[in-house]
Amino acid sequence: MLPHVPKVVLTGGPCAGKSTALAHLGRALRAAGVRVAFSREVATDLIQAGGTPWKGVRERYEFQRAVVRISLAQECALAEYVRATSDGAPAVLICDRGIADCRAYVGEEEYRRVLAEMGETPGSIFSRYDLVVHMVTAAMGAEAYYQNENNAARYESAEEARRADANLRKAWCAHPHVLMVDNRAGGFPEKLRRTTAAVMRRIGMGKEGREGFECERKWLVSKLPGGVLESAPWCDIVQYYLPPRGGTEVRVRRMRYADGTVAYYLTEKRDTADPASRLEREVVISEKEFRRHVDAAGGMRRLPAVRKRRYYVDTGSYRIEVDQYFDVHGALWGIIAEIEYPYGDLPPELPAGWEAREVTGDARYRNATLAREGFPPAR
Repeated sequence: MLPHVPKVVLTGGPCAGKSTALAHLGRALRAAGVRVAFSREVATDLIQAGGTPWKGVRERYEFQRAVVRISLAQECALAEYVRATSDGAPAVLICDRGIADCRAYVGEEEYRRVLAEMGETPGSIFSRYDLVVHMVTAAMGAEAYYQNENNAARYESAEEARRADANLRKAWCAHPHVLMVDNRAGGFPEKLRRTTAAVMRRIGMGKEGREGFECERKWLVSKLPGGVLESAPWCDIVQYYLPPRGGTEVRVRRMRYADGTVAYYLTEKRDTADPASRLEREVVISEKEFRRHVDAAGGMRRLPAVRKRRYYVDTGSYRIEVDQYFDVHGALWGIIAEIEYPYGDLPPELPAGWEAREVTGDARYRNATLAREGFPPAR
């Protein structure tokens, strides 16, 4: 079997620095011995070819329909090509924007209708990509550097760019792995460094080898801010824990999105010296593979499992995953909040108004432990 080729989306609002970051990332990956392919931004190509998505509802719909159709074909062809020609070397496909970007420019109903024409759903689109890196527009935190002159296809004002950035964050918010790179101190060179480190460490192309780094902080929540989950996207998750392989934790996961789409994953995790970081290898699997793994390990009734509803809360600078855990009878066990962040970044904090106790590194609150032992008694 040919190896899996990770697909990474680089997205963000206008004038976020994507073009420069793509070139910088390509050089870094090639220097590390990685075979790299790039999927071009289809929307820019269509605009430069005469497309005018701003001219009306019908024009906008047909434009996004073309973007989705071309993107599906382009990404599949490039992934197959780089997989077949990598000669055993690690390979990756970097996508200059992904299909879910369309969601930020049309209504939700239009987006779903476009996908349905192609036999896709919002959830199936998420499962195409291993990682999403959102580079925040310069119009948020680096306003002096916002410009349109360096991109003939860019037409947004700074205010429109901020709205587009927020819409793009919302479009991707429920993807399993989203890392945000904002415009903090250090200028654009630091933004490039953080973007490159985020990709290489998360997909397993750094010095640790083929396993990716998952860096996150975790809190046990006693009280959520009022209304914080009301408009947050969500999905229902069941995770079954298979017998460990040496020091490696192994699980299979079923994610059911609000639209009914189901995705399946096989994940392996190993500890590191840093309690906030673990080495992770994760791949999308089919329902048949999911059931085969579960049945081979004793079946659903025998395997330790966790059941939770995950909400994705966007703060503008990072994403908070809020997990509500339930027992087999549907009673609420407890609530845990997690923030995943790029390796090497300053660890983020929960915003004001959250009543929570940090449990990062506390093995009692790992999902594998919760599956076997349940929630620890309240203090």
